[in-house]
Formats: sequence, C-alpha cells, structure tokens
Amino acid sequence: MNSSLVTVATFGNPLSANLARNLLQDEGITAFVADENTTGTVWYLSNALGWVKLQVAEVDAPRARELLKATPAEHRSELDEALPVTDDEDAIPVPNVRELNAQRALRGAVFGLIMPPLLVYVIWLLIEIGMSGEPLSRRGHRSAVAAAAITLPMFTFWTWLFTGGPYSH
Repeated sequence: MNSSLVTVATFGNPLSANLARNLLQDEGITAFVADENTTGTVWYLSNALGWVKLQVAEVDAPRARELLKATPAEHRSELDEALPVTDDEDAIPVPNVRELNAQRALRGAVFGLIMPPLLVYVIWLLIEIGMSGEPLSRRGHRSAVAAAAITLPMFTFWTWLFTGGPYSH
C-alpha cells in the first residue's frame, strides 16, 4: 500500500513539532516532522518553507487531527508554541498585525544596535503593540519584551550621549 504523506499541523519550532509527533506515535500513528533541521538552523527561512510540518499517512490524517485537537490540558501547555492545526495542507496561518509588529520590533531592536536611528521606529512599534487589542501569542510577547529590553537602554544611552553626555556640566 503506497500512501502519500499529509501535513496535519504546522509549528513555529522543531521542539513543539516533535512533542506533537510523540503524542501521535504514542497513539500508534506513524508521524514525521518535515523541515525541522532547516528551520532550526536557518530560522529566517521558516516562513518561506511553511514552518515545521507534522506529517502522517493520508489514511491516518483524520484521526491525527482529532488527537491533536483533543490533546489533554496537561499536554496543551507543552504545545502552546504550535500554530493552529490546519485542515488544508497548504494553508499557513496568517499572523495578526500585533504579531507582525512584535517580530518587526525584535528585528529592529537588533539592527538598532548598529543603526541607532532605527530605535525610534522600534519604540513606535512597541507603543503600537501595547495599544493594540489583538491577541498576542507567547512567542509574540517574548519578542516584544526582548525588543523593549534591547531598545530602551540603548535609546537612553544614545539620548544621553547626544544631549551632552559626559561633557555636560
């Protein structure tokens, strides 16, 4: 019997995908994790590849989707990083504006270390994130906090330096 593989879920990182794979294998479903090495080492290509994919045989797909949706609460916290389970193997969940701003803020904060004017843009993004009413995942929250942790001290330093710094009396 030659059965093709079907993507039953996509994940933001290899760890979450492997936890879900273990959950399915405990239930007797053979599962594979696709693109885990590439997204783990070349993380900036994750979106282009469609994230980390959990794949099963086509005949096992409906049962696998049900098991992932009915994951007990004690395992659900381990899979919090998971992107929503999709019915369409080509569908990739689209992050909301708040999520995108959190990702932009973190990238901008890192680049702001060598290009200080970019820090003003990051502060504006952080204000937008704080004022938005859209949901923010754990990953987005961590990105925003990391961006603030990088940006605020650097912005304070550059402001102090350009307003006279050590030479002010």
